Amino acid sequence: MDKEERVIMENLEIVRIWGELAQSSTREKYKTLSTVCSLAAMLLIIATFNENLFPITKYVKILVTILLSLIPLSLWGLLYALYQDEKVARTELEKITEEEMSHKGLMHFLLDIFPYLVAMIFTVVIFLIALLIWLKK
Repeated sequence: MDKEERVIMENLEIVRIWGELAQSSTREKYKTLSTVCSLAAMLLIIATFNENLFPITKYVKILVTILLSLIPLSLWGLLYALYQDEKVARTELEKITEEEMSHKGLMHFLLDIFPYLVAMIFTVVIFLIALLIWLKK
């Protein structure tokens, strides 16, 4: 390998490292957002258990609803980012191997859709909790 090829290989390695860093930082931002929103919503809900300590006003309901709604939104954002990463990786692997990658069987399909099913159930539960907060007098 001559000097020019070595420089090209080093540049490709640098691009790969920066690409991985960008992907992981996107995933971590979504993880952090959902964690912070979960903790904040939990604190507000716990604080409202005692009416004397923290009266449930319209503003408190709005805050809890916003924080609760950000949890599934960040989860869906994380799933979308992971889907995009998987799509790029699959495309690159197909280019390298010159073979089309296919899903193999029912189990692989179920494993692919399982996170989306869990996210859908979680979204419905969060929606119902927010609805119950607003229906409580």
